[in-house]
Amino acid sequence: MSAMAFKIRGATNAILSLLSSHTDRSPSEFSIITHSSGNHAQTLAYSSRALGMRCHVVMPSNSASVKKDAVLDAINAIISEMKASGKEITFVPPYDDVRASSIDAPLDVLIAPVGRGGMLSGCAVAAKGVDPGIWVVGAEPAGADDADRSFNAKLFIPSVDPQTLADGLRTSLGEITFPLFMANVDAIHTILIQRNAEFLMKLVYERMKLVIEPSAAVGLTIALYSSEFKEQIRILASKKQKQDLNVGIIFSGGNVDVGNLSTLFDMTGNS
Repeated sequence: MSAMAFKIRGATNAILSLLSSHTDRSPSEFSIITHSSGNHAQTLAYSSRALGMRCHVVMPSNSASVKKDAVLDAINAIISEMKASGKEITFVPPYDDVRASSIDAPLDVLIAPVGRGGMLSGCAVAAKGVDPGIWVVGAEPAGADDADRSFNAKLFIPSVDPQTLADGLRTSLGEITFPLFMANVDAIHTILIQRNAEFLMKLVYERMKLVIEPSAAVGLTIALYSSEFKEQIRILASKKQKQDLNVGIIFSGGNVDVGNLSTLFDMTGNS
């Protein structure tokens, strides 16, 4: 989440809902306005810029009731002034708004790391139960690719001497999870993570405030750097007749020595 708050989802959905109800108009024709002391303002402004709309934010200098009333008066004045000049503006409040509290963004692709296969197969079963059309992808480091080899051979192939920085994924695929894995997973992608894992661990920490270990970074590595995955997404989008797909990535594993984080970030500071 680039705006570093979960509210980016609701803010984006509010704007997309507005645009979908005016498909004959360009986003640049719209302006939105809100009041917020922080996160909602940041996320709404970020989403507006990303989608090509203008955004006006009124922020109180403190949270006293009189200031809140002044903020609402200022918003009403701006709305009246813009409408008087023939411009359209929409108020998106930070709460009590169905558009900002619901997410109308069905998942198209789900990426999960795979070691023994329990989490991946479980997530795949759950995802297919919600929507059989969700494309489920297993993410695996290239140095421990037994799931990929098993998937392609349609035969359980145990891992032997895995070599990868993602220690949580060095385990062999399980024989019990293998049938569920084969029945519900659509693809396996592998990638070398040594080059990008530390950079992505830092990126996730800075943008999402999550501490993840290298094993948890495999899915994001594939989404960002795998040409095979990107080609598969392009084909899938064409089949679904959609310009963009909603991709969900599961982060699982945050076992990182906190004492080493500063060193890690110093190492990746210029990445």
